[in-house]
Amino acid sequence: MSSSKDNNTAAEAPSTSVIIHGIKLEDDDLSNVQKQIGHQYVGILSVRAMYNTQKQIMNTLLAEFKSCAVVKEILNNGFISIAGHKYRVENPNSSEKKAQPQKRASRPVMTCFKCQQPGHKVSQCPELRKQQYEYDEEQYYNRSRNSSHTTDHAEQKFEVVSIVDKVWPPLSTVQASRTSVTQPLVVHTSTTTAPVSKAGTSTAKSVTLPADLLKATETREVNMLNSFESKLLQMEVKLREQDQRIQELQLAVSTTIIPAFDELKTIINKYNANYVQMKQELSDVISRATTAGNLKTLNNFVNLVK
Repeated sequence: MSSSKDNNTAAEAPSTSVIIHGIKLEDDDLSNVQKQIGHQYVGILSVRAMYNTQKQIMNTLLAEFKSCAVVKEILNNGFISIAGHKYRVENPNSSEKKAQPQKRASRPVMTCFKCQQPGHKVSQCPELRKQQYEYDEEQYYNRSRNSSHTTDHAEQKFEVVSIVDKVWPPLSTVQASRTSVTQPLVVHTSTTTAPVSKAGTSTAKSVTLPADLLKATETREVNMLNSFESKLLQMEVKLREQDQRIQELQLAVSTTIIPAFDELKTIINKYNANYVQMKQELSDVISRATTAGNLKTLNNFVNLVK
């Protein structure tokens, strides 16, 4: 504890020297710089050049003073005045402190809250990985069972829909009623007869569609047409609204923006005409007032006006 306190007090001790940045030593030598500093500040002792690690001279000087108050004042201002120029200054103690490497505090040892063992993260815990593997395996089997059940259900549903929508009666009934001779299938509606397969030499069997199925088909088609018609009406209303907005914008532009631009153009033209007229009048006055004695003064005045 005592050593840390001694270090703090040593770092906070007042300094009698200051580092000056940005002075080019090719222009002025050290003695000249010291004289120029002495004109502004009292008690300058010496000025030394500073070198980097490769023994190369830098644009940095180390100036030493008699009084600590002078150095404190310079550091508080943040600059030093030399021959009418201001240069940035720095405390040598702060630069030495920056040069010293800082020790990083070691990280605390991580402890897993799952198994209470140090040295690994929770995501790397062996117990947690084992539980996760068992959970993933169980989910895989459950997912496979659910997918197979869903596939069977979808196939069954698709088969029922296909039977109702496309074929009447079901294919199983038609195939069971077929004889050894291939016969074409003819579908009879309430008014017409449409052959499905190619005509053969044998007698064709006829199948009559039920009235409720025909009615349901007609109702579905009517509903589709009504929905299309309503969508077309909505699109027509939106197009009319857009046309109305475009007309309103065109009217606003023609009534407000275009007249404003015309008025601005008129004002600019008037200003240009007045400027040309004033310039001509001024040149006439100068030409009338010109004499041999004050010709140089008037020429300077004309150049200033231009």
